[in-house]
Amino acid sequence: MNASERTNEQTQQAESFDLCRISKSKLICDVASNTIRAYARQGLRIYRAGKSTFFSKSELAAFIKSGKGGAA
Repeated sequence: MNASERTNEQTQQAESFDLCRISKSKLICDVASNTIRAYARQGLRIYRAGKSTFFSKSELAAFIKSGKGGAA
């Protein structure tokens, strides 16, 4: 299995576990990627697989509802 096949497999696995790439956050969650990064600095958990960076959509919703995700 080459590197690109592993990356594609990791991406598919991550998406099946409620994870979203930070680079796709605007399309999927309507939240800018820089806002997600700011939330990460404020405590939102970030997951990494190789060079790919993910966040959980359900954790993002809980983070925003908790009031921690105020103005970034």
